[in-house]
Amino acid sequence: MNSTREDGYILASATISMIILGALATGIVMIAVSELRRVRAEEDRVQTMLLYESVAVLTAAELTKEPDARTLRFDNAEQTLSIEGVSFDVTLEWESEKLDLNYADIDMIEAQASALLDDGAYVQALRRQLENRRNTGAPIRLIGDLSFEDARVTECLRRGFSVFGGRRRVGQGVEREGVFDRPTPGTRIRLIAAEQGQGDVADMVLLMTGDRYDPSRMMDWRWLDRDQVNACG
Repeated sequence: MNSTREDGYILASATISMIILGALATGIVMIAVSELRRVRAEEDRVQTMLLYESVAVLTAAELTKEPDARTLRFDNAEQTLSIEGVSFDVTLEWESEKLDLNYADIDMIEAQASALLDDGAYVQALRRQLENRRNTGAPIRLIGDLSFEDARVTECLRRGFSVFGGRRRVGQGVEREGVFDRPTPGTRIRLIAAEQGQGDVADMVLLMTGDRYDPSRMMDWRWLDRDQVNACG
């Protein structure tokens, strides 16, 4: 009888041990699978970032050439290019020809903002923020640093304004119909790149250096949905 009880205890202990080991093994496998997914997601993210950075580097290198000497012409500020078999639609804007929020006259900024924004309350909120920044000597480094209840207001302001290197008054600048001219050193270019068939868009601001070996510096980078590009409401 004692032997039978001992055998029962051993069998029960063995069963419990197997259950515990099985649970531990399942937990380890789940952790490993989760970590593998995280690593793969990070690899995909890095690969995507490298592709978009390549788009920026290639675009900047082409812009340092005179328009007639370019391989990529950027007619009407648009171009489709392929990198590693991936196609991108690229659109360019002259960021430096927009009014500069840090230096342009506030009344002039208010007038242009009124043409962009439907709600006058947002125009006044912009004016108050600009006055506060200038009174405290704190420049606006990114338009996204401005605070509004509706995020679309910030997107709308990007259409008409820039920071650091923009125009001080309306009327400056050269008309460039059809051809995207060679940027001068210090010019800021807004580059919008979208992989064909994908919903995400890379919105970048490049500072052109004038150095053909290092033609640009990345000043701003953010991800957007296609519907957010130039959203103004």
